[in-house]
Amino acid sequence: MFIICVPVAASFIIKPEQRISEEGKNDIDVTELPFSVIVKESNGTYEYTPEDIVPYMVSALVPWDVLSDFDDTVNPAKKRQEYLKALAIICRTNLVYEWEQHMRPKHLDLYKSGLYIKKRSGNPSGFDEIVEAVRDTTGAVITDKNSERRTVIAAPFYTTSDWDISIGMAGRGDGLSVNYAAELAKEGKDFNEILNYFYDDIQIDLSSGN
Repeated sequence: MFIICVPVAASFIIKPEQRISEEGKNDIDVTELPFSVIVKESNGTYEYTPEDIVPYMVSALVPWDVLSDFDDTVNPAKKRQEYLKALAIICRTNLVYEWEQHMRPKHLDLYKSGLYIKKRSGNPSGFDEIVEAVRDTTGAVITDKNSERRTVIAAPFYTTSDWDISIGMAGRGDGLSVNYAAELAKEGKDFNEILNYFYDDIQIDLSSGN
């Protein structure tokens, strides 16, 4: 069964003074955005920085058997990283998008925003690779390259993960297939090529990532 997840709001406009420079580089760093993410769990309420929550969002998104499938390819670690980088950027994009749609609160309630995380017991080896991918794309978000102002898009995706991801309103385009993105990575495509395959007229803005 395929599950589609999209942010529930429709647009995200950065403040006018926060524009893309002439060189096309991002002048906004997600790590410096003035909000925290609140996650209410059965054993308490936890507060995260935006960057600290992204690995758990990716963990909820990716079917873990997909990661092991990379072992049958040439240079599996590098290809797996490009795949995970693409997912990290999608998760961060949707997080920032939802923060804006909720009027830039100081604290964003993750579950009320329609986003999800998954913490897996025992910190499986794949989670370390997710953390690396998030770190290597720090601050990176997907923007609309045709917008005069720096506009972060809603980034819908499809997944066969067993995580309880709900169906939201249609977002921009058809969205990314988590499984097919893995196939593209196995073919040797990097995260930028993967994202541009699924989303039209986008730009990947890297703040301090690689």
